[in-house]
Amino acid sequence: GLEGRRQGTHQREFKPYVVRLAKLLRNMEQLLPFFNLLSQVFSSKMGCRSGPAPGPAFSPAYTTKDGKLESQKVFWSRARQAIEEMVEKDFLEGLIKT
Repeated sequence: GLEGRRQGTHQREFKPYVVRLAKLLRNMEQLLPFFNLLSQVFSSKMGCRSGPAPGPAFSPAYTTKDGKLESQKVFWSRARQAIEEMVEKDFLEGLIKT
């Protein structure tokens, strides 16, 4: 009786944390295009300063963009893995305390 109630309260306390985390991840993914655009603007400004002609500044931008896409995939997979580990750790700590 008492243990069932404890587990129920733990699950209720735990769920909002996971929901907030999922919401945060969704918001970050939705903001990703904005940050990509911002990054491209800054990198193109840097390219214009260093390169005398606009032609050569644009050709490396595509390769950089591809490279950035790859590094973003790596970043998101690492971020998700780290978040999953934190959630798992928090969940297990909650179970151990009860």
